[in-house]
Amino acid sequence: MNKRVMLCGIDCHHGDKNCNGYCTGNAAHPPESTPEQDLLSARSMAHEKLREAERAWHKYFALCEVGDERTRASEVVDRLRHATAR
Repeated sequence: MNKRVMLCGIDCHHGDKNCNGYCTGNAAHPPESTPEQDLLSARSMAHEKLREAERAWHKYFALCEVGDERTRASEVVDRLRHATAR
């Protein structure tokens, strides 16, 4: 996996432990993310995509006629909701 470059003012701020001085010209390259930051970022992205999937399935559910397909969509929405309830 490639290292993620941190953005000055977003991922790090001048003077904090993640800052290498790139934004002030004291380093040739921007700082790279730590494994912990990569893990938190991946977890956040996974939760975001799960919420997007829940919204998409709920929209599909709402458009379905009463019947087997609507019941199946309802079950998927319910599973997605429970997956994020941790």
